[in-house]
Amino acid sequence: MQPKLIIFDWDGTLADTTAPIIQTMQAAFEEHGLDAPAADTIRPLIGYSLARIVESLTPHANAATREKLMRTYAGHYLNPNNQNMRLFDTAVPCLETLKQQGYWLAVATG
Repeated sequence: MQPKLIIFDWDGTLADTTAPIIQTMQAAFEEHGLDAPAADTIRPLIGYSLARIVESLTPHANAATREKLMRTYAGHYLNPNNQNMRLFDTAVPCLETLKQQGYWLAVATG
């Protein structure tokens, strides 16, 4: 049986979001007066839940600080005016081909 619905992940599948994720995480730390983690510290955490990333980056912080960082990060990263994301060059042609072949397409992301 051929699938009718194809569900794509966003980060790293349809969009090149590594740089925006790193920049937004660093900005969230700076906004709260904390030293921003290095890009090389954040990069291997991409793909995990936001809570796990923040916990890994702030092993000695309390729950309130982590919650503030997550809210700040999400507020900036998910802002519809965020112009830092870029689709991979092949994403749209691939999606258009699949749509023309009759597939239903969706995105599921954290």
